[in-house]
Amino acid sequence: MKRIAIVFSIILITNVVLCQSVVDNQWGFKLNVPSSWSTKDYMDGNDKVYDFYSTDQNAAVSVRVFDITEQITYDILIPLYEKNMLATAVREDLKDLVSKNEIPGKQAIYSMDYNGNKVNVAVFYTLQNSKAYIFTILVASAVAENFKSDIQSITASFTIDGIGNTIQSNSSQSGLAGLLKKAKGDQSKTSSSNSSIVGRYMFDYSSGDNRTNFNNIYINQNGTYKHEYQPKNSGNYIGGSTGNWKLDGNVLTLTHTGGIKDIYNVNGRRLIRTTNNGSMVYFKE
Repeated sequence: MKRIAIVFSIILITNVVLCQSVVDNQWGFKLNVPSSWSTKDYMDGNDKVYDFYSTDQNAAVSVRVFDITEQITYDILIPLYEKNMLATAVREDLKDLVSKNEIPGKQAIYSMDYNGNKVNVAVFYTLQNSKAYIFTILVASAVAENFKSDIQSITASFTIDGIGNTIQSNSSQSGLAGLLKKAKGDQSKTSSSNSSIVGRYMFDYSSGDNRTNFNNIYINQNGTYKHEYQPKNSGNYIGGSTGNWKLDGNVLTLTHTGGIKDIYNVNGRRLIRTTNNGSMVYFKE
């Protein structure tokens, strides 16, 4: 089956022509949709929902937002949404993803039948600012290519306040640089290359042996991090740690929940850690 032609992390369109802007300050997000698409927003219980439809209704985009507690994880959210909103859909893929605007989350691809027609479905799940954001795209398979440009434009415009790349009225207070400036009482400025380190870093290379199948570090906007790795020939074992991070100039400190600290040097899009076994380099996706 031909899948929907969407990869949130690879979007080349930067200008949206003849669009309508949706700005929701209460729920903290923005996006643009083509002016010809219809718009409907409403409350579904405690959820804020925006539905957008193409003129012929062969394509639709939905944004659902609601408040969450710390106990809500992707492992809880995704099955619940699938059960209640995508009961007839078949999941074909699920992976970690950082969007074009550096919003970390998970992307799932589904296929489903609706009134005898095949429909491609892509969903981007992200947990940010004590809220769950679920960004859903549905397109009739037979005409999916016709909507490729519109959908790429919409996904490229989706931003969440304070997460990743956002456009603020006061650029000196945007992104990670603004948060650090406020926290440090407006101390000395950090370099522009370190203004936003939030995102996923994938293991690039090591001066020693590479003994893992994968090795990723997730730096979250809320000051937490997650490190996951899988040693080679370890079966299904996945190791790692979680905790808090702190940036001081070009030095990034990851403090495990157990109190152990790992020190990295930030060099552009790279994190470099030097140990007795050599240097390990992670590259921002």
